[in-house]
Amino acid sequence: MSFGFSIGDGVMLTKLVWQTVEGTRKACGEYSEMTREARSLGQVFERLRGEIASPESALHRAKDERKRELSKILRRAQRLLEDIEDAIVKYNGLSTEGGGAGKLMQKIRFGNGKARDLDSVRLKMATYTASITINLNLLSSEGQGRIENQVESLGGDLRGIRESVNYITAKLSARTEEGSVWTSYADDDKMFWRRLRRGLYQEGYTDRELRKHEKLIMAYINELGERVVVLIRQ
Repeated sequence: MSFGFSIGDGVMLTKLVWQTVEGTRKACGEYSEMTREARSLGQVFERLRGEIASPESALHRAKDERKRELSKILRRAQRLLEDIEDAIVKYNGLSTEGGGAGKLMQKIRFGNGKARDLDSVRLKMATYTASITINLNLLSSEGQGRIENQVESLGGDLRGIRESVNYITAKLSARTEEGSVWTSYADDDKMFWRRLRRGLYQEGYTDRELRKHEKLIMAYINELGERVVVLIRQ
């Protein structure tokens, strides 16, 4: 299976994210959290572009499931950046006309018509940055982890849970100031499990199945932390 993103796509994504950085810098400020998160995503996309461009990279050697998982996240990130870009274009238009620009950039309207405040949009951007980083770091590590293989083999109601755990872990990491979800896991694993379980509920997994496999899932989180090491936030 091909990755689904060509070298040209990598260039396009990188160009889009740096346009977003410039747009948020003008609309929100050089040192705003929105600009910082956009810049962090840009750095991850630069790394991704290098992986796409190299035929011998771990990305091209990855299993089809890994490629699909990463491709799905990239499509989501692309749609988010396009929505931000649309909002910035509108902001610039109102700014030129001299009215209402400040209020416009308090919210961003998505392609589905829903409006989100900037904190919500920033969190989405940080989640995608963390999720792409986790996936690239896992691809760079040697093979699959022992616990990961066990989690991936779960069927029935827990089919696909590894991908869900990876994404929810990225989301929790985006909410953590120090940028590493494994710090909070080490400090309070029971609290971490409650947060993770809440996210898995929202993904449709049942309480009975999650309680049955709690130890395995938490062992996977620990293994994930050892393999990814740390999410570096700029």
